[in-house]
Amino acid sequence: SMKKSKKSKKGGASSEEEVSNEAGGESGGITQRVAAFHINTFNDLGEDTDTATDCNFMTVIDTPGHAAFASMRANGAAATDVVIVVIAAESGVQPQTIEVLDLARTANLSVVIAVTKMDKLGRESEKEKALETIQNQLMERGWVSESYGGDTPIVCVSGVSGEGLDDLIDTVALQAELLELSANNKGAGEGVVLESSMEKGHGVVADV
Repeated sequence: SMKKSKKSKKGGASSEEEVSNEAGGESGGITQRVAAFHINTFNDLGEDTDTATDCNFMTVIDTPGHAAFASMRANGAAATDVVIVVIAAESGVQPQTIEVLDLARTANLSVVIAVTKMDKLGRESEKEKALETIQNQLMERGWVSESYGGDTPIVCVSGVSGEGLDDLIDTVALQAELLELSANNKGAGEGVVLESSMEKGHGVVADV
């Protein structure tokens, strides 16, 4: 899930590094909590500038994909504008995939499909078959990909190699432009509580 805000910022890791490194801190490389991080986006020339109108960032709300974390996904979807639904190429559409798509449809959120783990499929024919299977599974549930004449973008990515991640960021940025999503970085700030818990000696604590 992503939100887009305007901000100028120089330096830092590349977009691919920022996205592909996120899973590193989780046990087994699997997201087990709600987290958030920024991805820098740049002007049409790909230049990092000091002009706020040319240099933006997206806030990514990273939610667990495992079936056991349904409430976390619901909380993440409630706090965002564009939902990135991640589908493993080797597994296809799963029950939690349908759950997230239903959440997005109910909340009238824009959806981008990210087909990941493409690097695990060796031959090009295997990748094409996996993608076709996923497109058909989505179409059965009313989500028609752009390549099939619909309006649901599908981007193939690899979190290991970083392949396709810049295309994914560009696709989400395009959705944000079409929806006219932006934020005034000079206005009053607003926080969203992603998770909360009770800790001994501290009481109620929250991740904002």
